[in-house]
Amino acid sequence: MAKATRGTATSRGGKAAALAAAAAAAGTTAARLQALAETSVALARVVAGNAAAPAALLTALAGHADARVRARVAGNPASPAAVVVKLATQFPAEVLANPALALHVVADPEVLAGAGAAGLRGMVKRAACPPAVLAYAARQPDEATQLAVLTNPAVPAEVVAGLATSTFSRVREAATVGRVAGDWRTGFGAALRREVAAGHTPSEAHRQLALLLLLEAKGAALAWEAGWVVRTALPEAELWAFESGVRSYVARNASMPAEVLGRLAQDMDKDVREQVAEHASTPAEALAWLAREPALRRADGKEDDAQREQLDAAVVAGPAAVAHVWAELLKMVTAGLKPSYQRALAFLLPDCPPGALAKGAGSALWVERCAVAQHPAVSAKIVARLAQDPHPVVRAAAQARLGTGAA
Repeated sequence: MAKATRGTATSRGGKAAALAAAAAAAGTTAARLQALAETSVALARVVAGNAAAPAALLTALAGHADARVRARVAGNPASPAAVVVKLATQFPAEVLANPALALHVVADPEVLAGAGAAGLRGMVKRAACPPAVLAYAARQPDEATQLAVLTNPAVPAEVVAGLATSTFSRVREAATVGRVAGDWRTGFGAALRREVAAGHTPSEAHRQLALLLLLEAKGAALAWEAGWVVRTALPEAELWAFESGVRSYVARNASMPAEVLGRLAQDMDKDVREQVAEHASTPAEALAWLAREPALRRADGKEDDAQREQLDAAVVAGPAAVAHVWAELLKMVTAGLKPSYQRALAFLLPDCPPGALAKGAGSALWVERCAVAQHPAVSAKIVARLAQDPHPVVRAAAQARLGTGAA
């Protein structure tokens, strides 16, 4: 028996290796690669790194729920230029390591506009950033982006010289010495505090500088300023767009208020959720759910022995007992703060608990928010909020419920 078991395991291992080899092979057909990517997350990661994968498939994988799949798309030289730069906010290091990036920028510098301000700053602050990207960023009429260029130790002299004539005084001062001095951050922090204390609405330029501080993520020296930008100036869609390392920094920030921590408690990255669990200001409700999360389901997704025994006993006892167990299992599937596609399906069920639906409306996973928007038991207030969701599919689902038909 033991010998047969070992043989079966060996056979499974050989099959898995063969599938992985096919996912990585240059000669695998497009249809086969797509089928392999849909087989498992592990194979999707391999396909996403295959330089022979078709552009359409890589474009689809750029929206995969798994971060490592998206990261491999970002670094794949076969990925379309627009797809690569759009992933810069989440994976600046992988985008910069993409061998085709420099060619994309030389062919069309304006392709970098797809990275957005946050993605562009994330790239230019790294030593590996190509000169063409630094030059493009230096031409942008944005103070924070220009300052970010000057923080790069490898910024070319001609780029620094160009920034010495910038329309922004802080940039001109920094370019005069060829680098961004640390005192601009302190001065900006003091000015921002004065504006907020006086009840003024900080300018867009100050908002952008605060975003730059957040991207730098260099500890608690400017925790108040980073906390301010998340609390008051950073839309939820932009917060989720930051790479997980930045979100983890936000979760560690001592200035973070409870409402921001409540949002981050639903983050798809385990490290971010762990930082929230350790934060002194995390709401009690979020802590309670986070504490239960490890017990919600096994890592392999299978029912444990206690669940199976409970289900067996319920089936023997009859329909009433099964209904009770079903209700308990539904509560278990929808509990906790970790998003999942399984939970999204549960949100579509007619008997999904109303409390779970209300929490799901704030999920970091758009599929969960879309499911909530479609549920008939969700309140009009929640549907109206989801009608303004940053994701177009969620907006459309909520607007359909409201009958607005807005775009």
